[in-house]
Amino acid sequence: MAQSLSAECRAVHHFVLVTEGRDLLDDANLEALYLAGCTDASIGHRTVEFDREAPTRWDAIQQAIRDVAAVSGLRVVDVRDSIDTVPTGPTAPSRRRSRFVSQ
Repeated sequence: MAQSLSAECRAVHHFVLVTEGRDLLDDANLEALYLAGCTDASIGHRTVEFDREAPTRWDAIQQAIRDVAAVSGLRVVDVRDSIDTVPTGPTAPSRRRSRFVSQ
């Protein structure tokens, strides 16, 4: 049987969401992000780095923003191409990340 057009056109898109609000590495926030659908992301104190499969980059980013915003107290403030483009310094998001592992 032939695959549907949407299944054939899916690609993996890499991007980073920069957040404001609570520390993402808090255990409760990590669990909330996992339950919200961020199983394809590396999590930092203020960043969520995705490798998300979707038909378009725009679709991937929109869904990721919805997933992160579903966690109470978090707000997405920026979208970057990579973690290397996130500002560094005393007020910058931490680069230390925890990777979700599917069980």
